Amino acid sequence: FQVLMQHCRSDSAQVMRQVLKALITVSSRAESQEPLLQAPHLDTVKAVVQSHRPDCVRDALQVLFNVCAKEQHRDKVYQEAFVAELIPLLDEAKLPDIFSERQTVTYGSQPHLRDLDLVEDEQLLAGAAAPKPGDKTAKDATHLTTAIALLVAKTLGALASLDPVKLQIVNSSALPALLLLFKSEQLEPKWQAVRIMALCCGLEALHEKLAGANLVHQAMVIADYDNAEIKRQAAKIFALLGDNAALHPHFTAKEVLVRIKALAGSKVRDIQISCATALKGLTRTPKIRDSLISLKTAPIVLGFLDAEHQSLKVNGLIALGNMAPGLFVH
Repeated sequence: FQVLMQHCRSDSAQVMRQVLKALITVSSRAESQEPLLQAPHLDTVKAVVQSHRPDCVRDALQVLFNVCAKEQHRDKVYQEAFVAELIPLLDEAKLPDIFSERQTVTYGSQPHLRDLDLVEDEQLLAGAAAPKPGDKTAKDATHLTTAIALLVAKTLGALASLDPVKLQIVNSSALPALLLLFKSEQLEPKWQAVRIMALCCGLEALHEKLAGANLVHQAMVIADYDNAEIKRQAAKIFALLGDNAALHPHFTAKEVLVRIKALAGSKVRDIQISCATALKGLTRTPKIRDSLISLKTAPIVLGFLDAEHQSLKVNGLIALGNMAPGLFVH
């Protein structure tokens, strides 16, 4: 590591690239990640992330993401003030490049969604790319921008399990950039952004800021995306924000409630559980309760009572109890 790190600051881009490739390989093995967590080594990786060589920045981010994959390493990475370096790399001005290509760029050995059961998007993940006009240099630059934004999102997604990182993300330029990634044509940047927002919703102190950034509307739009994992994250956002009575004015639009009803009818248990939590909270507000009743949500909630899962059954029962006064009227 000592020798590699010395060469990591080389003036030769070629030497740096070779060193970073070696570090990517080493950092992908859990047993060899510990030495990388030493402050001088992390400082060296940070220096490369701050450099103006996009290909080296991309490789350094891959090393960082590999290290963050292990939960017990994340606090150390956070303490080294990496989040403040990552956020500017989610440059809102450059993000539209991501929307112009169908190809998903995954670099290194860990395409993050491979473990998920997303058969319908396998072709997209494999990088089935439509040909794009333009010269090779422009394409390479776009690929690098895409790869860097994606790796930043993946690394922030790992670090967002820590509450101080949630605060940093929501109170910085990362928030509008991540909401912009919701509109990506590519699956993985979209999924990472929605997942980070769902994690941030876990901190109640951030609810007002997230709702003010129009997150409920964004989650409504993305809930239509034909992918179970993205629907799961959208349902979590509805559950965490919908259970907060102070945010109910953001849920009065019928198109939002239509999406929650549609998700509640899902066959995926996690999505049902999130929707039951959302409905338990939302039905406490009479105006929303009456809208949900008129949308014929009650039969779906009734179906939750037959579930074996305890919280699904209990939250379904509470939601039905909240709906009862309105049900007699209707």
